[in-house]
Amino acid sequence: MITSVPLLFIFGIFKELLSMECYVCRNQEGNKDKCIKTTMQCLEDEHSCITNISYTIPPYWSPMGERTHFLWKACISTEECERQKEIAGKTCQREWYMDWRCVECCQGELCNYYATLSGYRIYLDKNLIISIMILLIVYHLF
Repeated sequence: MITSVPLLFIFGIFKELLSMECYVCRNQEGNKDKCIKTTMQCLEDEHSCITNISYTIPPYWSPMGERTHFLWKACISTEECERQKEIAGKTCQREWYMDWRCVECCQGELCNYYATLSGYRIYLDKNLIISIMILLIVYHLF
């Protein structure tokens, strides 16, 4: 009985060492704060980390209804992650002008730190827009 206690302790340590860890967060805006600071020990059957990225208009008011990236990260079984990736595959367009959802799966310790938010992003300068509008008005006046 005395030798079984240290063995259980050693097996407990090995189980902790062998289990994977992933970053976790729920519906966080952007890949920051909780999404890169909070981790969780995965369960025995969870061998993948998932990052679910939604690009949509937020549920709260925002100027001009600008879309935002919302992320959730978690531990998941490899099969379930691939299934989620396949479901999201039809809407994974990463276009700035429309809503989309993408799923990324990875295997490895804290492998879901990074998230691919978009392929590119277009920023329109307010001064450029105002200048073009003034030029169009002046052009139509003369």
